[in-house]
Amino acid sequence: MTITIKQKLTFEQFLEQCPEEGLYELVDGEIVEMRPTRQHDDTADYTADSLIF
Repeated sequence: MTITIKQKLTFEQFLEQCPEEGLYELVDGEIVEMRPTRQHDDTADYTADSLIF
């Protein structure tokens, strides 16, 4: 039986490897995509519709 331990990313490695598109965080040494919650989407849509330029 072989056990492979994945090495955690450093902050510098995160900055090098993080995708350009989207929102991502470094969580416990792994790149995790941050997705808005439904409530956040509703609030953002309401705010965008309410802005007057």
